[in-house]
Amino acid sequence: MIVLLALDDSIYSDLAFASVQHRGWNPDTKFVLCTVIERICLSSGNRIKPEDQEAWREKMDAALDVKVKKLQETHPDCTVEKLIEFGVPGERILAAADRIGAADIVLGSHGRTGFSHYLLGSVAEQVSSCTPCTVEIVKSPKLFVHSPEVLPHNLNALLEQKKILLVVTGTDDGKSAEKWVLESKWETDQKISLITVCGTKKSKALTLIGKSKTNPQKTVSATEYHQSQIAKFALISRQVTDSIRIGDAAEEILDYADKIEANLIVMGADLLSVGQDGAGTIASAVAAGSRCSVRVVKERSTL
Repeated sequence: MIVLLALDDSIYSDLAFASVQHRGWNPDTKFVLCTVIERICLSSGNRIKPEDQEAWREKMDAALDVKVKKLQETHPDCTVEKLIEFGVPGERILAAADRIGAADIVLGSHGRTGFSHYLLGSVAEQVSSCTPCTVEIVKSPKLFVHSPEVLPHNLNALLEQKKILLVVTGTDDGKSAEKWVLESKWETDQKISLITVCGTKKSKALTLIGKSKTNPQKTVSATEYHQSQIAKFALISRQVTDSIRIGDAAEEILDYADKIEANLIVMGADLLSVGQDGAGTIASAVAAGSRCSVRVVKERSTL
């Protein structure tokens, strides 16, 4: 599996790196640490001088060397490479992921964008909306109540992932999300919460608000599917809780995540809102509004 880790020189990027570094990975994993040197200053619209681009490239190249060494020491059985791209960050990250056949993209979120997407930076928003594969946006709730200057130097203190919220849908990508949680390496005191959000009530069964892209006509009993998953996750965690809710999917997921103080939300990319045509609308809304990290699972496609 190839993991593209998008990095810059911010604490948000350091959080993303630490998240990858301290997680368990299979020995055949290949990491590509990627940074993008911008040719145009986004704030002024002016072209950045070639000498300034080269100075920035040298700085980031040295920084990548340090991170490559650290990641290789932590995961000696994995392959670690670096990659420097030039251009618009979101576009180049997506192009690089497509070119190298990445299964995962991991990046931090600056939260630098308009009010409607105030918790998701413009680069993270572009990547999560157009990604050809699974994307994980690393956040810490403490980054939204403290300035980076007053945060602890130990980034691990910001990266606890002891409370996982899994969105159970029964869609294709949703099942891949379930598989990822089941097969990942977690601590013995791991807490896992399952949530299913339904939009309507039909006699004795609730129906999923989401539909699979490959079989959009198929209606699944949410209550039955949800209940069938609880026993599976009880095998990997002694602390499994669950909730079935009715309402707007993104709002209910975010509300429950805040209630249980989730560290990571895991969900499929193919969950569609009833009456909407765009894929991943619920996942995009959750990624934008969440205060914690969000992993949107998507089976690899070609851009």
